[in-house]
Amino acid sequence: MRSVLLIASCALISTICSAQGGGDKPSRDTPYSASDTRVGDSSTTQQPCLELTDVKAKTPPDVLYRIVGACVAQARFVEARRVFALAGLYSRFDAERVADKTASDAGSVLVLNTFSQFPIEVRKKFQQSFVEMTKDADAMQSLCLDVQRVGEPAYYPDYMIAHGIGHSDAPLLANFDAKRTWAMYLTSYLHCAQP
Repeated sequence: MRSVLLIASCALISTICSAQGGGDKPSRDTPYSASDTRVGDSSTTQQPCLELTDVKAKTPPDVLYRIVGACVAQARFVEARRVFALAGLYSRFDAERVADKTASDAGSVLVLNTFSQFPIEVRKKFQQSFVEMTKDADAMQSLCLDVQRVGEPAYYPDYMIAHGIGHSDAPLLANFDAKRTWAMYLTSYLHCAQP
């Protein structure tokens, strides 16, 4: 079973799906709302729906989640779920390399930004499609191969650095091991075979 990917992503998607109405946003009483543009407002820049195989390693999660939103808006859930998985992987990778750990929830905020614009029925359809993928060994193997072809992040994680409150002198960890972290998340998050 794809426990880590399934539990973490489905828990977040379930939270989004249980929100009342379409387009409802958290109140400003929460630390970060769906309209918090520091981590990329999904409505500010239009992105086309893309296949995972058309995504480049230099595409950061704030853009990847806008791609997910474009795919969901077109009911292209297969494309959406595959790009969603890469966006989640990249945001976890970034959380490891950014020195200011107050920024590490930027990925969750991006997910909220992405799905808050859709009615609950659409959110549930995406969730169902995502869960189906995690239970399909062939779909997961294809996902793993395509994610490995895209490769580890090749962008500067400014979207996440800007999300933090600046508790660090340097934005990135000096001793960050990108290869080890990438391999770790491929196996622990996506449950891919060792690259």
